[in-house]
Amino acid sequence: MSSILFKKYRLLAHSAVSETIIVMVFGFLSYFIAENNDGSSIISMLACGVTMAHYTWFNLSPQGKTISSVTFSILGSLAESVVFIYIGLCVFTYVGEIDTKGIHGPKNDYLYPWAPQIILIMTIIVIVGRVTAVWTIHYLFVSC
Repeated sequence: MSSILFKKYRLLAHSAVSETIIVMVFGFLSYFIAENNDGSSIISMLACGVTMAHYTWFNLSPQGKTISSVTFSILGSLAESVVFIYIGLCVFTYVGEIDTKGIHGPKNDYLYPWAPQIILIMTIIVIVGRVTAVWTIHYLFVSC
């Protein structure tokens, strides 16, 4: 629908900013329609983005292409930063509180105990998995 809108009705997209806003509205519209119909809203937005990148992108003006790509790049980086900030803050707010009432049994002194062994093991697993994946992909691309 957005491709037809930008191709046939150029009066609605008289500026690059309005083109970007209309592209955003179609993304939100796909999200809300899927959410309202008990569908997967994330998959709906993904399919909408892929379809709009394939069809709508070529009907935008050159200024609209530039502004929309910069806008969505900034919004994506901002969302990624917020997620990483939240993860970082959650690490520092994970405090073991002493269970003084004995609610969780006599052997549990803390409600949320740290487990250094599992942190170390998981870190080693992640590093080994990452190195293995990178070397494997590198070998596949270099050898082909």
